[in-house]
Amino acid sequence: MRCRYYATFASGFQNIVKDILEKTVRDAAVVLSLDGAVVFETAISFDSLCLCCFNNIFLTLHVLEQKENDGSAAGAVIEAHMSVVEKNKKIRLADVQRAKNVRTFRIVTSNANRLVSVDEGAKRKMERVIVKETGLLPHRSKPDVEFWFLYRNEGFSFFMRRLSKHAPFDVAPHKGELPPQLAYMLCWLSGPGESDVILDPFCGYGSILQQRMRFPFKKFYAFDIKDEAARISKNKIKGQFLKKCDVKTVDFFAIFRHLKEESVDAIITDPPWGSYEALPMPADQFYDAMSRTFHRLLKPDGVAVALTARDDEFALSVSRIKEFAIVESSDVLVSGRKARVYKIKKTSVERTAGNKAKRTPERKPL
Repeated sequence: MRCRYYATFASGFQNIVKDILEKTVRDAAVVLSLDGAVVFETAISFDSLCLCCFNNIFLTLHVLEQKENDGSAAGAVIEAHMSVVEKNKKIRLADVQRAKNVRTFRIVTSNANRLVSVDEGAKRKMERVIVKETGLLPHRSKPDVEFWFLYRNEGFSFFMRRLSKHAPFDVAPHKGELPPQLAYMLCWLSGPGESDVILDPFCGYGSILQQRMRFPFKKFYAFDIKDEAARISKNKIKGQFLKKCDVKTVDFFAIFRHLKEESVDAIITDPPWGSYEALPMPADQFYDAMSRTFHRLLKPDGVAVALTARDDEFALSVSRIKEFAIVESSDVLVSGRKARVYKIKKTSVERTAGNKAKRTPERKPL
């Protein structure tokens, strides 16, 4: 039986998410593509899906189209949707697979990414429907499972069961730590290969390192100027990866004490933005120096994937290096802040009789 899923991700990564679905879920069919969300169908069970690019995944139970609404009355649309679900006998809540330890539920009502209030009577009526159909008991503070009514301003209201788990409240991310879903998509964008020698020169707390270990590679160098960051990153390496990963405290501007020129296939990094700590020099100088160092480190045809809010400085610094070509770039949102992802390729340039540069084709992902 095919199931329909609603999954959320960082805004701006629609094309990458589509590519991931096409290449990792053999029978996936995209039903609806939205900003920061996708609806897709597959016969593969949720437990067998390995989609690390998503923040949350829901099982879609019913969709109500309300295109004439502008989103200002999201609560009213959700209340109308509750009434439809209550009367629609084809929506079989009892068929929703649940583990033996799932005993309680709550209803969450949301307008995109913001919680929205609905009539309390309508909510309690919907709770009674779920109790009757599933045998679960309402628990609004710490439930075992959540049923969502989510309205999108594109004109769709979704009734869904949340499948992904909440992050543990006692495991807070470090300040400035890259979300794992975002790190995974940066790794995917690099076109990972099993013979890759990879570098993250600003590894922070190891998000990119941890996600790149989901793909085959030959060697990963993870450097950071802070001892604590390098230590935490190193602690994320287990088993077979211990010999393949080299994590240490390294000043980026002394990196050639540790690596040779043209020794790296891919650089995947989230360089300093100057948001939490000041850059060691003016931003334009820092990014110029960074791009020149990337150029020296990368092998011919190597790629660099970088996420930065300093997109003007970064793009200008890249443009000054003739062997660099921006293969792809897209605007994204990181913790509500606008940023940009760049994929840069160090091209092999062959001079022709007409003195025109011929670039090598882009390397394809596995």
